[in-house]
Amino acid sequence: MCVRNVFVLVLLLCVNSQPQRDAHSLRGYQNVSENTNMAPHVEPTPGLSDTTGTPNIDLEESQLVAYEPHIQERPVKYAGIPQNLTVTFLSLQDSDNELQFNVSWRPSLGRAAKEYSVEILSEKNTDYCESLLCYIHPIPGNATWVLIPESVSQIVGKDCVLRPGCSYTVILNAHPWDGITNLTKRLDLEDCVVGVCSCAHSKALPTPDVTTNIVMSKEGDMFTNVIWTLPKPSEPQQPLPAKLRKQSYIVSLNKQVVALNKIDSAPWFTVIYKQTVEIDGLVSEGDTTRSLLLPLSKRDTSDTPKPPSAKILARVQLVDDRGCIGPQGNATAFEPVKPTKSNLAFGVYAIIGALLGAWAMGAVFVVSARIAKRVLQSLRPAPVSAPLEPLRRRPAWFPLQLRT
Repeated sequence: MCVRNVFVLVLLLCVNSQPQRDAHSLRGYQNVSENTNMAPHVEPTPGLSDTTGTPNIDLEESQLVAYEPHIQERPVKYAGIPQNLTVTFLSLQDSDNELQFNVSWRPSLGRAAKEYSVEILSEKNTDYCESLLCYIHPIPGNATWVLIPESVSQIVGKDCVLRPGCSYTVILNAHPWDGITNLTKRLDLEDCVVGVCSCAHSKALPTPDVTTNIVMSKEGDMFTNVIWTLPKPSEPQQPLPAKLRKQSYIVSLNKQVVALNKIDSAPWFTVIYKQTVEIDGLVSEGDTTRSLLLPLSKRDTSDTPKPPSAKILARVQLVDDRGCIGPQGNATAFEPVKPTKSNLAFGVYAIIGALLGAWAMGAVFVVSARIAKRVLQSLRPAPVSAPLEPLRRRPAWFPLQLRT
């Protein structure tokens, strides 16, 4: 009887020492069991089946929560896609046959955008159509249009250039942007748009043949007579537009500027005089000889004409009826005479050099003679005493004079 009571007491203590499971540990049970190879032992609970040795949780989907409830997802709410992307064209002021795109759109019917960005990509890989940095961001979220480019850039080769005769793709993004969805529009432009025409053929225009000669007036003023002819165009890689006409010539005088450093190999010229000569006719016909007299000298405060102080270059360029400027023909209009050394100065320097050379040679001769004399004296033996020799007879022509 006593032994049975002790056994029952020990059994009750073992049962009371089992860990208690709460609802939270049961919900996280499945996650724990996936990271271990052994199924933990649990107390039999309604809704759980232990026939396979693996717990089977029968909870509703609404009762399932994350194992770590302090981590909450915060999804990004992207802006909706804008609508009705439209592009119109304007002539870019102070530019060389370039366009300005007026890009407009309507806001999205979905979530409103905080800001927009517009990018324009060139679809023709040519030197004339290639463009860089055609991108504007950010654009305010309440905006519905933008001009690109906003103005002419002063950085040559690194600005946004949009020209007729090229193809472009306009891309509009609404931010926050998912990186995938956007609104695009492909544009294939004609050779002439809103009065602005393509100049892709400008390098194929003929180059004028230029010559010059100096003309002096009676008052001492100096002029240059610029003479040029326009040959017929050769067969270029880029064919000229049909029935292209001549509009004018640009004739200019350009002064050579001293380079800022010695690395610059090509000379740099700045325009000091420019004049336009109006003409007409087809470019394919060429042109006859033409000339224009332009001033070279300037008068100072004393009203005395002074010639230029640097090299002057005369340039002539053809302008067609599209406003495109062709290659330039060059000729030297004035070259300053380089100063030469005077013959008199050269003679003076030659005489001075000869005198200095003669003096140096004389000095060397004198010093050498003295040195040789001392060496010979040191080598000569000491003198020895000798008997007196009798006086020689006087010559017959030497009269003897006796003392009285």
